[in-house]
Amino acid sequence: PALAVALFDTVVNCGIMTGAMILQKTLGVPQDGKIGPVTIKAGNSGGITKLPGFLGNRIDHYHKIILKNPVLDRFFIGWVKRVMRLVALCLG
Repeated sequence: PALAVALFDTVVNCGIMTGAMILQKTLGVPQDGKIGPVTIKAGNSGGITKLPGFLGNRIDHYHKIILKNPVLDRFFIGWVKRVMRLVALCLG
């Protein structure tokens, strides 16, 4: 459930395809942006152990956004705070 909650928040914040690709990167499955049987199976087998990597990949995604458009770095602290709230919520 923790990974599902984190994925939901990521999809709301980053979009469906981006959230799926961050999850797929974390799980080590092909990154096509579609959550199908392979992604679900990998997610179910990893469980909460995959959460730190998922959230780290999400922060990495924000770094890539800033590299492409440095003016957006003013949002970085807020993005990271959102991720940290997820840590508290999921690992409570």
